[in-house]
Amino acid sequence: MTAPPASTGPQMATRPDLSVLVVDDDPALRSDFAAMVRAASGLVLWGDAGCLGEARALLAAVAPPDVALVDLGLPDGDGTELIRELSATGKTAVLVATIFGDEAHVLRAIEAGARGYLLKDSPRDEFARALHLVHEGGAPLSPPVAAHLLRRFAAPAGRPASVPDAVPARA
Repeated sequence: MTAPPASTGPQMATRPDLSVLVVDDDPALRSDFAAMVRAASGLVLWGDAGCLGEARALLAAVAPPDVALVDLGLPDGDGTELIRELSATGKTAVLVATIFGDEAHVLRAIEAGARGYLLKDSPRDEFARALHLVHEGGAPLSPPVAAHLLRRFAAPAGRPASVPDAVPARA
């Protein structure tokens, strides 16, 4: 577990860099993600944790990060718990980084408040772009994840997608 940087006073509020929390139980991947954040322009590593307990301890200690990169499969619980907690604050945008690309995991994470969902086999530079994008309100998705969502919400064959009723024009 890496602790967040100490506040440096008023200049911290004006810093354009996005602070990033990395939560992943695999030490090698966590280290890889942390290195990617350190190397990316406009990102600064706020901290990293290997489980829910470590992440919660970091979050209780100081102001929350701008963005969190969260794995779903954590040893002491489901990453969607942390996603729900972070989303409830309205201060931290969440990007999922996981091996779980099935529809159930995707929907559960998005319903919990994740703003983006990338599979871990995505290129590392894609994660850096996605962290910026979720902070700006975008919704980056790995192609297989987007396909799940499109299939889930697509209209059945031969039936047009529902369109809201139009308000009749007044004469």
